[in-house]
Amino acid sequence: MTTPNYFTAKDTKYANRKSSVNLFSISRISRFKIGSVGFLFRSAILSAATLLLFTGCSTFNRDWKAAAAKPHPNNIEGAWDGIWLSDANQHTGGLRCIMEKVSDESYRARFDSTYKRVLHFKSTVVFNGAMTDDVFHFDGEAKLAKWAGGIYHYKGHVNPTNFFSTYRNKYDRGTFQMTRP
Repeated sequence: MTTPNYFTAKDTKYANRKSSVNLFSISRISRFKIGSVGFLFRSAILSAATLLLFTGCSTFNRDWKAAAAKPHPNNIEGAWDGIWLSDANQHTGGLRCIMEKVSDESYRARFDSTYKRVLHFKSTVVFNGAMTDDVFHFDGEAKLAKWAGGIYHYKGHVNPTNFFSTYRNKYDRGTFQMTRP
C-alpha cells in the first residue's frame, strides 16, 4: 500500500521522520510563516482601527456620564437617553445625546446612536430655534458621510423632560424620542 503524496518536494525531508506531528500541518505552518507579513499588516490595521473606535466611544461615554450626573431641573442642557425609529424600514436602536447651549437661539446636540447593539454612529448637529414657555422648537441640519445617508434634516422640540425630533435624508426618515436618564 502506498501513502498518498500530500507533500511538496521541500516537505519530503520530513517524510522519513517518526513524529506524532502531522506532516501536512508542518507544511501548512511553513506556508503560514511565509504569508505572515500580510497577516501581521492586516492585524496591525485592524488593531489601529479598533483603538480609534474605542477611543471615540470612550470620550462620548465619559462626557455623557458626566452630563447625566449633573442635575438639569429647568433647562434642556445635559444628557438624554432614548430610541430612534426609522419610518422607512422600521429599524430601531438606542440613542443618547448631550445637549450644550451655544446661544439663546442655538444648541449643539452630540448623538451616539446604536443599531443592533453593536454598530455605533456618532454625529453632531446644531439646532437653531426659539424658546417658548420652556419648550425649545428647533430645526437643524448635519452632513454625514454618503454611506450614512448624506445630509440629515431635523425638526422638533425639547423641554426639560422630553425630547422629540423627526429626521429625514435622501434614503430614510424617522423619529428620535428621548427622556432624561
